[in-house]
Amino acid sequence: MTYLNPGNYLGLDADEEVIQAGFDHELKEEHFLREPRVCVDPHFTFSKMLKEGELLDYAIAQSVFTHLPKKMLEMCLENIYPWMREGAHFVITIFESKNDVAWPTAEPFYHSVNMIRSVTKDKWSVIPSRWRHERRQTWLVLTKKGLCHTQEGDKHG
Repeated sequence: MTYLNPGNYLGLDADEEVIQAGFDHELKEEHFLREPRVCVDPHFTFSKMLKEGELLDYAIAQSVFTHLPKKMLEMCLENIYPWMREGAHFVITIFESKNDVAWPTAEPFYHSVNMIRSVTKDKWSVIPSRWRHERRQTWLVLTKKGLCHTQEGDKHG
């Protein structure tokens, strides 16, 4: 985080306790000089922490989608899309299911690469990475395609 300009570290989680644990156990005093912007929002409403016209070059969701059912994963991908520049990368991890069914119905959630491709609705290219994750999750690089849509507001529900 020390290489980011102040205000350029953004964090979003559905669970306030997770964010608080990050502040308490992960961030050092010098990190707060970077002015991290964080938001608690289970609906992934990026407009709550991004300013109108502000676009992201990249985003990372490590060990996030392993805790989300398919519907919430879709909501996140739909809601972050307008806030990403064309060609921007969204790097995510999943527990990979080898079939096209998302399972189980409780954490941890497994998703197939084909399911991720289908829910992106041709808005993202989805490329699995060979980089190894210590918890045997699969890294995927999603790259935004097409023209940037207007930021009419996030969808949730």
